[in-house]
Amino acid sequence: MSKFLAVIFGLGLPVSTAAQLRVAGPVGPGEALLVLWLALVVYRRYLYPTTLTGTPWLSSHVVRVWGLFLGALSVGIFIGQWSGLANQDEGVRDLLALVFVATLSIALSAIQASEERWINVVDAYISVVTIGLGLLLILAARQQSFLIDPWYQAIRFRGWSENPNQLALMLLALPYFCIWSFQRTNSPWHRSWLAACLVISGIAGALSLSEALYLAWGSSLSLCLVISGYDYFKSPTSNPLSAIWKKVTLPSLILGIGVAIIVPFALRAAELIAAIYAIGNQGETRLAIWRHGLEAALHSPVFGLGPGAFSGHLAPFQGSEAHSTFIDVLSQAGILGLAAYVALLIFVGKRIVAAREVAFIGAFTALVVFSCFHYVLRQPIFWLSLVLMVRLLALPRRKAASLLLPVTS
Repeated sequence: MSKFLAVIFGLGLPVSTAAQLRVAGPVGPGEALLVLWLALVVYRRYLYPTTLTGTPWLSSHVVRVWGLFLGALSVGIFIGQWSGLANQDEGVRDLLALVFVATLSIALSAIQASEERWINVVDAYISVVTIGLGLLLILAARQQSFLIDPWYQAIRFRGWSENPNQLALMLLALPYFCIWSFQRTNSPWHRSWLAACLVISGIAGALSLSEALYLAWGSSLSLCLVISGYDYFKSPTSNPLSAIWKKVTLPSLILGIGVAIIVPFALRAAELIAAIYAIGNQGETRLAIWRHGLEAALHSPVFGLGPGAFSGHLAPFQGSEAHSTFIDVLSQAGILGLAAYVALLIFVGKRIVAAREVAFIGAFTALVVFSCFHYVLRQPIFWLSLVLMVRLLALPRRKAASLLLPVTS
């Protein structure tokens, strides 16, 4: 993969959520960049036969997952048509989107690229989000808009996305990619830039008022802190005074400060989430669409009913998503499709845990938790983030095993 291709992919990844910039239905600048990247990859494949021979073990697994998923989905299409339960309008769009992200994820898993090119991808991803959201936050603070309205219903920040949940999906793994990059660089300027991205993404995420994002970030960050703390405290110490400080004094201080800070914050966050759910009775509504999504899935439990939305607020088959990837996959592709999706998550999760890459454990956890509350399979950034993390794990490690230990090069 050339530097040009790496930058195109890194730019297209977050901009694929810029729904307000779409001018031709579901196609916007992000999708156009990803299509261009894919076209150039295919062209290079004909020029250089080894272009798509990067990681056969990964690409073969991704192909098997997509083969099982799309196979079950295809049978589900026939079942949905035969039973008269197919969702014609949403189904065609979902099918095209799924084929598109399948092709992208397979190409990303197979393409050959040097360490520098993968760094280019992550840098481009971080840079476009930092600059783009930074400018949009300034417009939002001034209550102005230019081609893009950064506010959703005047109270929730949505950036360049159509709704705050799309923005939240883009932000999910971003802080962890920043942390991963921060640990690999010794440049003060680069670290300052990454710190700025962390601040901007944190502000944007807070203003989105996305309860799913809050929960995903909170759970993933807590897990990262537990793992990092465990790694730090179990490391050997020869000095007795240092051992007392590490094993007794420091944990006591952390526990006390943590209780003093985290408990009030957690209570306030719970109040905020409860207030968000109270608006329009969202809590009961979400439970209802989950239940109705499961009821729809029972009409074809093995193969599903094909692509589309089969839940509803009052009953199944009202054209609404269940707002849970696991339930929506079950209704679309049945048990077989859900097995394929879960198999991919297990595969990626095992790789990340085995590598002890704490930043990616956090990113993976955030993506999975968020997917429990929203349907994310047709979003390129979800699939490509998973595959990208596995590809980055293969790079030479340039950091300590724990976030609490000094960075080494």
